[in-house]
Amino acid sequence: LLWSFPTQTEGRYTDVCYLESERAFIVGNGTWSCLDARTGTVRRTIRLAVDPGYVSWFCLRGSVVLATNLQMISLQTGAVIADLATPELVAWDPKSRIDRLRELAAGSKSLEELERYMTVEGFPKNDIIRVLLMKQLNDRKKP
Repeated sequence: LLWSFPTQTEGRYTDVCYLESERAFIVGNGTWSCLDARTGTVRRTIRLAVDPGYVSWFCLRGSVVLATNLQMISLQTGAVIADLATPELVAWDPKSRIDRLRELAAGSKSLEELERYMTVEGFPKNDIIRVLLMKQLNDRKKP
């Protein structure tokens, strides 16, 4: 045993990946930490821009996570770098569709940016209107 790391939460870490570019381990269980591979010390805590649901795969040598919501999230910045959930895929699963619309409404895009994005991505007009209204309500609730 070279080192060990006690978990900060009730359970064990559910996701572990080696990040080659930093020679570090990324561990996750609701929160994400970057651990030095040699010493096990925490280099940084990673705040993801969105909840990835369950992690389905790490890619790009551990620097990106592909989540079950079909978003690629950087494990260096926490930002969403690609959204692979096409309207066709979202329409296939009603729960995923509603979750996706809520995620879009809760995002940081302005109303104009959001409408432009959803139009380019081919979302139905009704869904665009629904998301824009949800976004307006969300923005009003923020302090």
